[in-house]
Amino acid sequence: MDTTIPGPETGDLLQNRFLLHECLSSRASSSVFRALDQRRQAAGDENPWVVLKVVTAPPGEEPGALLTLRREAAISQGLEHPNLPWIRGLDQDGPHTFLCLTWLPGESLGKILDQRGSRPMIRVQSLNIVEGIGHALTYLHGLGITHADVKPGNILVSTQGHATLLDLGVALGPDNGDRVSAHGYTPQYASPEVLNGALPTPADDLFSLACVAYRMLCGRRAFGENNACKAAANGERPERPDTLSPAQWRALD
Repeated sequence: MDTTIPGPETGDLLQNRFLLHECLSSRASSSVFRALDQRRQAAGDENPWVVLKVVTAPPGEEPGALLTLRREAAISQGLEHPNLPWIRGLDQDGPHTFLCLTWLPGESLGKILDQRGSRPMIRVQSLNIVEGIGHALTYLHGLGITHADVKPGNILVSTQGHATLLDLGVALGPDNGDRVSAHGYTPQYASPEVLNGALPTPADDLFSLACVAYRMLCGRRAFGENNACKAAANGERPERPDTLSPAQWRALD
């Protein structure tokens, strides 16, 4: 007998409150929805929209997915920074466990870069994004938190150019628990140390941010289709973009 519990779908109502309006992304272990908070709408809130990250892991993988979501909720609770989303809390509706976050209008930096292809972004806009994400990382690192997966897909850019660092799903807090090696990172933006299995540190977050900056300024990934280790083995190094001075390149490199 198939005991699989179907995941929620657009149009479903969770907790008799959150109307799932749009699926923003779907992974093996979770789906992310934009949802209408009908309680806040009834109260006349100007922004009644929220984001729900719902566990949708297949049978047998639910415990790991739930642990990851609970870890993300625990790490995220109490964070207050203009370049980070506000986590409203962890909740449940029947078989569905979900994390509720404030909805932030904007577009994924990853989508923006994919749409631009090989065309670099405007230098000032790129540096503003790097500055904003850098502030978010400084704040997290000061609390003993390593994001561990800084990449364009985890950066939201508003129409005004404001950058927000998303997804603490694989982040490491002051207490790493049973984590003894890296997992959940994106190879093209990971440091050699992480690629070789070390736990991510704040320095690795900065390496990843430098890779993001390079892609924005050059219109291509720092190591092409390779990762840092494969590029090093091939004797390849990223070239300085014309948009950066030698001093700025040294800071990025």
